[in-house]
Amino acid sequence: MFIIYLNSVDNAVRMWDLNDTEPQYVFAGHTDSVTSMCWRVGSDDVLIRTASFDGTVRTWFKTTEHEPCCDVSNTLIL
Repeated sequence: MFIIYLNSVDNAVRMWDLNDTEPQYVFAGHTDSVTSMCWRVGSDDVLIRTASFDGTVRTWFKTTEHEPCCDVSNTLIL
């Protein structure tokens, strides 16, 4: 499995497996374009931080392949 994360101007970040034609997960919640992101991949979880032109930084946490991802941030207004 080859995973990539793509941010875009539609206010979301997508997690793609390069073997699939649809994203595995969409991290949505920003109200303007996502401008940057970083992530940490563990053995059974993923932590992603995103920043946006909406002036916020969000933290996303996903545990296993079968659980939905969630926004665990206390949205930081820049």
